[in-house]
Amino acid sequence: MIYNIHYDICAVVISLFTIYYMFAEKGFKKNANKFFLGMVLCELISSFLDIFSSIVNSRIGQYSYFVRDFSNYLFLGVHNATPFIFVLYILYLLGIDKRMKKRHFFFLSIPLVVTLTALALNPVFRWVFYYDTDGIYSHGLLFAVLYVDAFLYMLLAIELIARFHGALPKSKSYPLLLFIALSLIPILVQMYIPHILIELFFQALGILGVMLSIENEDEVINHITGLYNRYLFMNDVGTAVKSGNNLHILTIKLPITSYYNANLGVQYMNSMMRQMALWLSGLNGEIFCYDCEGGNFALVSYTCSEEKMWDLAQQVRKRFEDAWYYKNLGMVFPAQICILKMPAEICTIEQLLMIIDAPFADQQSESQIVDSNEFDSYRRNMLIEQKMKEALKKHTFQVWYQPIWDREKGKIHSAEALLRLIDDELGFISPEEFIPVAEKNGLIIELGEYVLEEVCRFYVDNNLGELGIEFIEVNLSLVQCANRKLAGSIDKIMKKYGISPDKINLEITESAAANNQFAIKDTVMELSKRGFSLSLDDYGTGYSNFSHMFEMPFSIIKLDKSILWSAMDPKNSSGSKNARLLLESTIMMMQKMNYYIVVEGVETEVQKQLLEKLGCDYLQGYYFAKPLPAKSFLEYVERFNLAQ
Repeated sequence: MIYNIHYDICAVVISLFTIYYMFAEKGFKKNANKFFLGMVLCELISSFLDIFSSIVNSRIGQYSYFVRDFSNYLFLGVHNATPFIFVLYILYLLGIDKRMKKRHFFFLSIPLVVTLTALALNPVFRWVFYYDTDGIYSHGLLFAVLYVDAFLYMLLAIELIARFHGALPKSKSYPLLLFIALSLIPILVQMYIPHILIELFFQALGILGVMLSIENEDEVINHITGLYNRYLFMNDVGTAVKSGNNLHILTIKLPITSYYNANLGVQYMNSMMRQMALWLSGLNGEIFCYDCEGGNFALVSYTCSEEKMWDLAQQVRKRFEDAWYYKNLGMVFPAQICILKMPAEICTIEQLLMIIDAPFADQQSESQIVDSNEFDSYRRNMLIEQKMKEALKKHTFQVWYQPIWDREKGKIHSAEALLRLIDDELGFISPEEFIPVAEKNGLIIELGEYVLEEVCRFYVDNNLGELGIEFIEVNLSLVQCANRKLAGSIDKIMKKYGISPDKINLEITESAAANNQFAIKDTVMELSKRGFSLSLDDYGTGYSNFSHMFEMPFSIIKLDKSILWSAMDPKNSSGSKNARLLLESTIMMMQKMNYYIVVEGVETEVQKQLLEKLGCDYLQGYYFAKPLPAKSFLEYVERFNLAQ
């Protein structure tokens, strides 16, 4: 039989290109990389041997049986090892190998052992292949065993990809499945058309596809330090956790590298980082070292014990206590080192990145090993930021309303709108916790617009004016007040719902008004001109400065509950005589200055009677109601006001 070896020649060329690319562009730091190289080498050797065996089998009289046997046995042995190595490659790619026992690898090798045993016994029994009376190469009764073994390994590979599909992104699983298809389909073709040797050509194409999509190191190497980059770190850790592996991760956090870049120069810092990376990567052969950017390194171990990781942490701490040198200039970089267990301590890649990206737990001059709890505050803030963004996107923030009682009318006169965040995972998140986070990251602007829009919709949809609610108080943060576009954005929302400005009272805390008067004055004056009434909130919290009251058009002064509670404690109705004098004189003075007075924190009947006696205009507190969800607030106002 004359074999067509042109496809095999193409397979050789593709395999040589693949090997050249791998050695020229990447290293082989991981076991998965090494097994992939083994696949490529098997493919190359098989292609050469297939060409050679096809030639010697076609030219019967020119080659001895020894040469023909040698080429055929070697080709079949190497070629049938490729599916086995491919399965190992997937196991190591998923990180499953770390959990496998020796017996698992033994059972995994059984089909290959059967194939090699059949080949070893073939000289005696000629079950796999033989030469007929004319010397023509022919397949024996058990030649199909070779195909069965290959199919078994490919089926196992498909089962692994399907079972751990969550651990393999499509960018990896699809090339692997394509390789399987390009390996199996040509086998079926060759079984019926044996002289067209297309199997190795298509297999070589599949390997090339895997290399370009999975093994391409250009996308996963930090070119400054030479370490695996943040992208591969996220991918590898995510894959390992989804595959059920337990990891130890040692993080190394350096001082802010941008400062050193600016003051020492980028070339200096790059050299320092390369030295650090080289030293870290040589620490232990069982760990993988990643550059997570921003002066953050991560050492990942699948097999090291906690004691071994602690020893590594001590080595790192001691090394970073010494200087790193470049051109006779030395610099000590105090490092914060933390050992994390995943998934025992850290469950998701997002939580892990929060810790890695967290700033130093505190300022320090020496390297130290810190507990992961040191970053809890930062991690909590990042988690809250994430939850706020989700709540804004899904419209799950809630606006609650706390009633404000009118002394003169004896009815609920208005209400303060209060934002609430109740998350399925974290439960109730206090505004005292999420508002500061929103002010730091800029979300406070969106939150302010969200609250105002909800209040306007609520007021219009439920005809609150007919229930006796004259206006709703909406808090403004300093960040909002300093925003020169605030008046315009408020106007837009008011026009959308056709609501007049006198239905909205805008609250500004005393601390914001006192400390940032010049920054917010223009905005406040502009809002007043447009018809909005303004309240000075939390008066008496220690920022009192009459100048900001005189300079800005406040119509309502809200006394902080601390003044009332000092004058009359809600628990025992006792209080300081001087505090009561302060309360009385403050109310009297503010009213003489033509301000309306709201006292917050009213919780008892005795407090209410005292404030009524002092002629306070409005009362707010738990005595009347806690902040209520919108529906409950409506029911409360209907019951309270309409019953009067």
